[in-house]
Amino acid sequence: MGDSSSSPLGGTALLRKAEAAVRRLYRVDFFWNINKALEFVLLRTYAVPSIAALLDRTGETVSCPRKRYDDTVLILVEILDNGLDSDNARRAFARLADMHGRFAIRNDDFLYVLSTFMLCPMEWLECYGRRPMTGEEGLDRFRFWCAFGARMGIRDLFRDLAEARAFRRHFEETRYAASKPSRSLAEASARIVLPEMHVPRVLVPFGLVVVTAFLRARSRRGPRLSRARADGAEGCRRGH
Repeated sequence: MGDSSSSPLGGTALLRKAEAAVRRLYRVDFFWNINKALEFVLLRTYAVPSIAALLDRTGETVSCPRKRYDDTVLILVEILDNGLDSDNARRAFARLADMHGRFAIRNDDFLYVLSTFMLCPMEWLECYGRRPMTGEEGLDRFRFWCAFGARMGIRDLFRDLAEARAFRRHFEETRYAASKPSRSLAEASARIVLPEMHVPRVLVPFGLVVVTAFLRARSRRGPRLSRARADGAEGCRRGH
C-alpha cells in the first residue's frame, strides 16, 4: 500500500469530479440503498474484537445505537455536501480527530473501516440495487474515500480498488473473532435495521435472524451469530 502523501487521487480536478459523483450517488440515485448498506457496515466492524471492545467501553453504541449511527451519518454528509476541503469539512474532520484521538486505535483498524465504507455500498448495489455502480463511479468512490482517509491521517492508503478488496478480505480472514462485546453491539444495532425492514414488533426478538441473512458468513462468525439462523441466505457473495 502507498502512504497518505502519495495516494492515487489524480489531482484536484479528478477529486472534485469524484466528490460530485459520490454526492449524486448518495443524494439522487441510491439514497435508501446506500444508507442501508452503511447500517450493515457497522455490523461488520463489530466482528473485529479490537473495534468491538472499544465501542463497548464507550457504552453509547449499546445504549443509543440509533444516535451513534445518525451522528456518524451527519458527519459524513457534512463532508460530502460541502466538499472535502471546505470549512465545514475541516471542522468535521477535527471532530473526528477529537473523537478518535482519545483512544489508541491501530492504523489497520482505521484502514478496515475505511475499506468497508468504500466497498460495501458498491457491493450492496450489485446485489440489491436497480443497477450496479459503473466502473467510473467505483473509481470515483475509491478516490473520494482515499482522500477522506488522508485527511483523517490514515497511513498506507490503498493504491487501487483491487488492493482495498484484498486488504479487507485478508483482514476479515485473520482478525474476525467472536467476543461478548460483538454480540451486544450486533443485537443493539439490529434495533436500527429492523424497524426500517418492516419486521413486526412480535418478531423483533428474532430480529438477528433477519439481519444476519444479509451478512457474510465471516461477519456472522464475529458476533457469534449462528450460521443456522440464516441458513440459505448468504447475502451478497460478490467479492468474497
